[in-house]
Amino acid sequence: MIDDRVERLLTKAEEATDRNDLDQAETYRVLAGHAAYLRRKEARDLNRTFAFNDTGATDE
Repeated sequence: MIDDRVERLLTKAEEATDRNDLDQAETYRVLAGHAAYLRRKEARDLNRTFAFNDTGATDE
């Protein structure tokens, strides 16, 4: 499932490509890739937190 922010950025990239604004399209693609990376990183961190807490350990 694609995050809404990433999907919007990719849509803007397609629109910029349609306007032949390739620099802007590339910028949107880079931003979409960065947003997707941050979402994956956030998900990994949450998974680690849940796995840590499932072992019976505490954050204290």
